[in-house]
Amino acid sequence: MASIRDLWVESYFDVPPFPCPHCDRGILQLQKNSLRIVETKPSRDAIASGDMLMEDGIYRYTQLLECAACGDVVAVIGRAALVPDPARVPEQPYTYQLFPMGFYPAPPLISLPSGIPDSLADELRASFGLFWVDLGACANKMRVSVEKALDELAVPEAPTLFRRIDAFKHVDPEHAESFDALRHVGNVGSHEGDNTRETILDAFEVYQDAIRNLFGGHRRHIDLLRKRIIASKGK
Repeated sequence: MASIRDLWVESYFDVPPFPCPHCDRGILQLQKNSLRIVETKPSRDAIASGDMLMEDGIYRYTQLLECAACGDVVAVIGRAALVPDPARVPEQPYTYQLFPMGFYPAPPLISLPSGIPDSLADELRASFGLFWVDLGACANKMRVSVEKALDELAVPEAPTLFRRIDAFKHVDPEHAESFDALRHVGNVGSHEGDNTRETILDAFEVYQDAIRNLFGGHRRHIDLLRKRIIASKGK
């Protein structure tokens, strides 16, 4: 999967290499002739009357993305902006910049290891969809998923998530700290709802590392490699 920062852009001209939400191995591509861009009637009227410039028009778009590997289809909705074309050819001075505001089903923002429990994976997939719609709701769903992760790790229930994570610190301080960072992001989403896009992406990157180690066997794999190197004395 491409870097989180490179892949989950706020807008695009050509479809980025989004991973397929169905098979998680194929790349989504624009289905031929599926992009439709429509200008709203108030915008058309304002431009016709001279009250608005064409490049200030209000546009909506839909498109279908198809997985190159499994053939599954993802629907996208969003807004579009008419902007100067970087190529600036005389016959086509403008192009559309696309701002996605909803995917169904949503591509995975982070890779989910094959060993991840369904209860946790379901909450994370829900958060992927909310990322495009409401960042606060996305953060809140991420917080719920931390509770599910602690359930799977057999961490006892507690009056608050803070206390539950604090108890986990005695077992795994490193990943307890990751969960505490996610708790902070979730609290902002739950109580204020004004998480920034950058903070949410930071949180997902932290989360990806944690679930790879806790449920994907990554940490065990690295530990085995260390022991093998030490046993062979580096030969």
